Amino acid sequence: MKKITILMILILGSSLFGNDSITKWDGKYYGISLNYNHGKVDNDSDINAGDYYTGNDIELISEHSDNSNSDNNLGATLSIGYNHQIENIVYGLELDLSLGNYSNEYNSGSIYYDTSPTDTFDIQTKLSHDWIINLQPKIGYSHNSSMYYAVGGLSLAKFNYEFSATDTFAPLDFQQESDKYKLGWNVGVGMEHKINKDWSIQIEYLHTEFNNVAEENSSFKNYSASYSNNVDYKIDNMSIGFIKRF
Repeated sequence: MKKITILMILILGSSLFGNDSITKWDGKYYGISLNYNHGKVDNDSDINAGDYYTGNDIELISEHSDNSNSDNNLGATLSIGYNHQIENIVYGLELDLSLGNYSNEYNSGSIYYDTSPTDTFDIQTKLSHDWIINLQPKIGYSHNSSMYYAVGGLSLAKFNYEFSATDTFAPLDFQQESDKYKLGWNVGVGMEHKINKDWSIQIEYLHTEFNNVAEENSSFKNYSASYSNNVDYKIDNMSIGFIKRF
């Protein structure tokens, strides 16, 4: 992240004092970039004690079933888009496909019950996806050899969600799992700097959110206790790449 920030400052400096001979951004373009991603998962559980949990079991378990966890990973993005330009104003539409092994996991480990001090429970959650598709209108401003822009639009991803609750009090092995396509939204800012007529280097920050990527409600086998889980997902993406215009 530090190296990307330094590179952005250098490009910004060169754009402010460079020559103004290359200013055209209109037309079709393709791009490829490398990404540094910070994903965050918010798990919200509603537990029904039923005929299984007693005492302060629910409060103790909720400390771990209601959890937020984050992870960092690397990925790549392929882009295609088209710009129009009116003097210094640039606007267009872009379609992105971001690929990577995005995975966020939480494991409480063995936690002792207060109501049964010799027994433990374990809560595990995992949310993962392999890709995100972004469809984004773009608006930018051209200055010298650089363009500064903002994007915002819709995102689509397929999420795999896993939740499990086990304990040593009974032969309990409770699991929830789902695979769902979800729509989200994104917003970001970026900068392109022309290397020559057809090629430019791009740096971009993008924030994406998906709400209710998993909504699971199910009961224990042989017991009336149940878990209702709701999961939200956010990802912050910093990328650097190259753009080819045609």
